Amino acid sequence: TSSTPLQVKSSSRPPSSSPTLCSSPRPSPSPLRCNMDSLLHLFGSWLFDAALMSRDSAGQCDVTVMSERWAEGQAEACGTLCRIFTSKKTAEDILSVYLSRFYLVLLQALQMSDEAYPPVLASILLNSTCLFCCDLRGVNLLLPVFISALEKVLLDKELLKFKGLVSLVDLRRASILILLSLLPLPLQFGSLQSEVLLHGQFSDDAVTAGSFLSLKPRLISVLIGALQTETDTCNMQLILAAMLTVVQDSALFEAAGSTQQDAESQHGGASRPRRPGGTSGTSGTSGTSGSRWTRGSTVQSDPVAVLWVQFVRLLTKRLTSQWRNDSAVCLSALEVLGGLAKVLVQVEEVERRRAVSSICTYIVFQCSRPPPLHSRDLHSIIVAAFYCLNVWLTQHPTLLDHQECLLEVLEIVELGISGSKSRQEKEVKHKEEKELNPASLRVKDAAEATLSCVMQVSEAFQLVDGSLSEEALIGCSALSDSTLKKFRYFVVENSVILAMLEQGPGPEQALHPSLTVLIRGPPGRHTWTLQLHLQPREGRAHTQQPLIPEQRRAAQEDAGIRSPVKNQLFPENVDRVPPVKADRSVPALHETATEQVQQQLERLRAALRRQQQIEARPVVSGRSVDMTTCRPPPPATHFQTARLFLSHLGLLTPDSVKDPGISGVPAHLVSLDSSLPGFFDSLRRLDGLPSRNCDSAFIFYMKAGQRTAAEVTSP
Repeated sequence: TSSTPLQVKSSSRPPSSSPTLCSSPRPSPSPLRCNMDSLLHLFGSWLFDAALMSRDSAGQCDVTVMSERWAEGQAEACGTLCRIFTSKKTAEDILSVYLSRFYLVLLQALQMSDEAYPPVLASILLNSTCLFCCDLRGVNLLLPVFISALEKVLLDKELLKFKGLVSLVDLRRASILILLSLLPLPLQFGSLQSEVLLHGQFSDDAVTAGSFLSLKPRLISVLIGALQTETDTCNMQLILAAMLTVVQDSALFEAAGSTQQDAESQHGGASRPRRPGGTSGTSGTSGTSGSRWTRGSTVQSDPVAVLWVQFVRLLTKRLTSQWRNDSAVCLSALEVLGGLAKVLVQVEEVERRRAVSSICTYIVFQCSRPPPLHSRDLHSIIVAAFYCLNVWLTQHPTLLDHQECLLEVLEIVELGISGSKSRQEKEVKHKEEKELNPASLRVKDAAEATLSCVMQVSEAFQLVDGSLSEEALIGCSALSDSTLKKFRYFVVENSVILAMLEQGPGPEQALHPSLTVLIRGPPGRHTWTLQLHLQPREGRAHTQQPLIPEQRRAAQEDAGIRSPVKNQLFPENVDRVPPVKADRSVPALHETATEQVQQQLERLRAALRRQQQIEARPVVSGRSVDMTTCRPPPPATHFQTARLFLSHLGLLTPDSVKDPGISGVPAHLVSLDSSLPGFFDSLRRLDGLPSRNCDSAFIFYMKAGQRTAAEVTSP
């Protein structure tokens, strides 16, 4: 066989030597291995006798006097049996006698005394990571004892009994893997009854019937306790992934149960009474675990909601305290928080706000670290935190309806973009006075993405049927059907279709250009309603007359009285200055001018003399001049809003409206003719196509004979 036996140390080895049990990853069983029955025919009697050597002939367990080498031998035998039975092939049948003896070995070995318990328990756990995945008949008999063994390992932070025997990290990892294989069982089998052994005794009083759902609270308790005691990064990542999977599966299970109950109630009619316990295992869980986990909230009486709240509180608390210095764990925790945000559960809004506030606090802590501690890993964590925040805001847009939550998110965005907050503890610094000093360009881009997310989801209207088209906009905006023909369509960069509707001035859009834009692109369809304001909303008067100037005082009577001013062609003292030789270097005008120039000069002198005579006349009376106050023209009431919007985006320029063959500039904006037949039918077919995203797919299981990607993805 390909099973690797455990390494057993001799009794002469000092206690401070390496662990005795081999905890390194073991190779997978060979596909050419023999059948298990033939292997057990050869070695089964020796292995079973060695594993049961603590039982005397009378059937009493736990021999008190047992040497260290005996315990190690029993541990070796138990581990070898576990390796043999976990290497079972898919369609292989095992004799019932071997299965019963194997279960007897595990039941008694996991309930031994503390003196001989640690090496045997460690050997069983290290070699049974896939025991519950091998489809062994009757393996459910081992569930209670294995859960007890997991509690003794995962809930103990020190594990003093196992030091020197095995690597504690590997022992915890093996226990976590076993726990991961047990978590799906309660939801998979639900309220299915199963016989369970109590105290490991084969007697009529020790066998009881219980459902798999009754084990779920105990498994959840072990999972939460393991997260609180675990210190290894890889093990914590496994536990975090298990937490997310448990919540997702539980939510789907509850949703399926609710759908089934609704369907039965509809078929049964009003005269058919509903049973108090429900028709599925969901209500059973609510009855048992709900009373244990409920914290006095009527909204969170659902056990899935209580589990969601418990996990979110635990993750956010440890993310801002114990884990904030471990980058790998922080990345995993943020990913799990983002996954929990997508789970559909009915919880109080304050729980979601608390989670968003914890993420913001975590971003503030990471950004406020000293500059020497800033690294690419730290910035990657900050970017992941911003992405997690985006997921929460996208999945729960009502969070932004609360002013405190919106203000906290915007402060985090400001911190990511500029590197500091405007509102500090001691002073308030205006944004125009700040210097942009972000932690890194990646952090700045992530903060800007969060700001874009806030702008998209804040106060966005929700469509009833989930579709987004011109007809839906008309229905939501109370417009007429004739408005559909007023949409103007443009193509931007051959990839985005803009549908624009220029609305007339109404009570809400008085004196302001307004535009509704429906954007069709590769990411999907989005709609925006835009309105141009020349000043902030808070500064506008409620009289809807922001452009009328204030009344000024009338012009004074003496505002137009002129004072006599005598203009001199040359300075008064120019004749009193004696000439110099430099003055004679330039000849006089009459010496160089021609006859034509002389005539022009005479006409100019005559005009100057006439002007001097006019200015020399005395002023008859100082009459006032009527002056009109300058007023702006009345504001425009009709706008070409689409042209204004496209010009602001830089899509409509003098060069873009020219013929591409003349200007030489490729057309970034192309107008579409919506009057063509079949135009709206083509749009509807385009809307029927799903959004295309580039995602990674991991294939864990394939059919026999599949080798290439085309064979795996083919229906």
